Amino acid sequence: MHPGNEVVVMAETIAPPGRAQVARCPDCRGVGCSDCGQTGKVLWRACPQCGDIGFDFINGRTEQDGMICRLGCGHRWSADDPAWRAQRLL
Repeated sequence: MHPGNEVVVMAETIAPPGRAQVARCPDCRGVGCSDCGQTGKVLWRACPQCGDIGFDFINGRTEQDGMICRLGCGHRWSADDPAWRAQRLL
């Protein structure tokens, strides 16, 4: 909310930051649920180098030890990589 209680709605054409991809929520199919924060959309973060959403956490659980691009280019990156962190801004 902004001053004056105005609601700001993002246009459908605005691209997510970095190489992240916005998709319709698979659980509610775009209607809105608790998993997607009632938006009907989810943000899939992706490899900062090739944009593939198929990545793995190196330790298998969290981004603490970094990530590796599983299907695309094999790129490895850390949790503090600026191109990775930018994908969380949306």
